[in-house]
Amino acid sequence: MRYFYHPVKSIKKSDAKNRIIQSYREGKKSSTVGRYLSVVSFAFDQACEDDIIRKNPFKISAKEYAADDKRGAVALIEKQQISFLTFVKNDPIFCKQYDSYNILLGTGLRISELIDLTVHNLDMQNHIIHITHQLTPARDRTFHVSKPKSQHSVRDIYMSDSVYRSFQRLIEEAKKRKVKIMVDGYDVVFCS
Repeated sequence: MRYFYHPVKSIKKSDAKNRIIQSYREGKKSSTVGRYLSVVSFAFDQACEDDIIRKNPFKISAKEYAADDKRGAVALIEKQQISFLTFVKNDPIFCKQYDSYNILLGTGLRISELIDLTVHNLDMQNHIIHITHQLTPARDRTFHVSKPKSQHSVRDIYMSDSVYRSFQRLIEEAKKRKVKIMVDGYDVVFCS
């Protein structure tokens, strides 16, 4: 990225905006331009404090000039999901997490929601997962059951046959534990 080779006093807000626009035209990502802008803006803040300039011309938002270069979350197509789950199932290390990955892919649950599941949440007879609460850590390193952050988080999710079988295995595994993990009277499915 080219820098200005002009006296600090001569740089105007329009110069700063043009520099940001030029950076995007050169193919810079918004995160790169944002870091550049924060460093340069800091330097100009120092010039303001030293009474070299009155205003910082780089007090602008790079987002105003950015093309949206973030793709966001992209769902795996069915072929990719099958390929991923096959890899996990056949890997000597990751195979232990197969059921968790299968449930996440098959339901769209957030990882935190999966970890928070209790046996109470699972209606195995009707193949439904009830998301009704969350486990909240306390300062003393214990957990408590509390309401989700928003009402939109409370919902029911249907279990496919594959997800159902994964839950069956996990519940059987939980029953074999020597110590039951209980939180506020709820039997937790995942122990870690």
